[in-house]
Amino acid sequence: MQKIFLAEMTSKELKEILEKDTTVILPVGATEVCGQHCPVGTDHLTAMEIAKRLGEKTQTIVAPTIPIGDSLPLMGFPGTLTVKTDTLYLYIRDICFSLVANRFERIFFLNTHLYNIYPIDRAARDLKSKGVLSAQVDFWRLLFQFAGESGLIESKKFMIGHGGEVNTSVVLALFPNLVDLKSAPEEIPEPSLASRYQGTIITYRDLVDYSRTGAVGYPDLASGEKGKIFIEKTLEFLVQFMKEFKSEPLPLRSNPLTKKKEK
Repeated sequence: MQKIFLAEMTSKELKEILEKDTTVILPVGATEVCGQHCPVGTDHLTAMEIAKRLGEKTQTIVAPTIPIGDSLPLMGFPGTLTVKTDTLYLYIRDICFSLVANRFERIFFLNTHLYNIYPIDRAARDLKSKGVLSAQVDFWRLLFQFAGESGLIESKKFMIGHGGEVNTSVVLALFPNLVDLKSAPEEIPEPSLASRYQGTIITYRDLVDYSRTGAVGYPDLASGEKGKIFIEKTLEFLVQFMKEFKSEPLPLRSNPLTKKKEK
């Protein structure tokens, strides 16, 4: 495959590719504050770049990136844009229905924003009833897992903090010219219910309630070298998944109300 991005293909080129492979990667991100040192486009720029690399490694088409997600809890900082959960769900669903109309049968959501999980999940369930196979990766949570196993993390706490060491390391590896480490002081929230139970219980607070900069953690400990290692391990995992995803049988069409399955 000479081209990866769907937007760069002609209609004729896409038709020819679909004769051989009906899988597509749909990057879904966000536009929001990521400290005072990383670009507000961190999530959607990361989604697009990782999707590109995954597409190249697995010869899979990459659909246009959805750049704005549900970022309501981060609206207290300049640069954050958001849409309602229901709006995002309907938008993602309609894009997917268009992909299906183009004969795509497998859709892989490369999601780089926590609050997008639910809207994507709803859209994926709609797709299943149409006989379309879909899957979603929560990219940052997967990468945090590999980062934790690497032994490279220096942060004493808040390893997975928004705009912290791991997050910033990835951005330094992908877009070094967009990071201003001089504006990256450590940001450690005062002890609170949310901080004490981070990672185990969801508490409904806005980021501005406990962060002055829009970041949490130790971004000053970040490095591009660490980020490259985290990305490499994550991509290895995703490449293996995509190989299996492409050979997985498609689900039967079903009516969720009657539970009847159609061929």
